[in-house]
Parts: sequence; C-alpha cells; structure tokens
Amino acid sequence: MQQRPTRARTGLAEHRPASPMVRDIGEAAMTLLIEARNYFTAKRADNSTIVTYYRMVVTNRLIWVMAWVLYQKAVENGEMAVETATEAMAEILESKGEPSVSDSIPGDLPAALLSLVYRSGALRERVVRLVAGARSVRPLRARAARGAS
Repeated sequence: MQQRPTRARTGLAEHRPASPMVRDIGEAAMTLLIEARNYFTAKRADNSTIVTYYRMVVTNRLIWVMAWVLYQKAVENGEMAVETATEAMAEILESKGEPSVSDSIPGDLPAALLSLVYRSGALRERVVRLVAGARSVRPLRARAARGAS
C-alpha cells in the first residue's frame, strides 16, 4: 500500500483556507467555467463570428477572475506580497478591449450564451470593484501607518 505524500515530503508550505469572499468568487468562476466549457463543446460546430467573439469574451473574463482568485490565495498564504498582487491585477485591469456588461449585446444570441455573457461580466465587474477598492484603500492605510490624518 502506497502512502500519500505529506507536506513535509513534498516541500509544500502549510496552506490556509481561502477567505469566504475569495472562496465564493472562485466557486462561482469554476461553476461558470464548467458551464461555458459544456456549452461551447456542444456548440463546437457554430463558428459564426458573433458566437466565436462571445466565446472569447466569456473565456477571457473567467480566466481573469481565476487569476485574481489565485493571486488572493497566494497573498493569503504568504506566497506573494499584497503590493505585488495589487500591481499585477492593476495591469490586467487596465488592459483594453474588455467589453462592459452594459455594452450592447445582440438580442439574438442563444439564451444560454447570453446568460454566460452576462454572468461572466457581472462576476468580472465584482472583482474589478474589489481591485479598485483595494487600490484606493492602500494609500489611506499607508498614511495611517505614517500617522497622518
């Protein structure tokens, strides 16, 4: 009977569980990733420009959210400095080309694809607000640490 490797044997650091917010966002993103994969696998033959475009939009949004989740877990586990993660996410956040949830989306998209587009956009915008809030709070924390009011 083979023993399972322990953390000591693998050299992995002790990992703390993710905060409830990070866990919830990660679970929502994974659920959407699986749903998107299943939808796009079933619709593989549909290579229309509009479906292909929104396939890339949904995939991009979900990859971005998962990157944020992984950065948060790395910070929570002490594997990355908060500043490094914030700067990395700011660079991703400032990248151009991401359509907003409020952008006009053709009404003739299949209902399942339309749902994926809106829900992935809403999840991404939730993370965008969190990142923007973290960026605005960081200078306040720095001033408080210096004793300024």
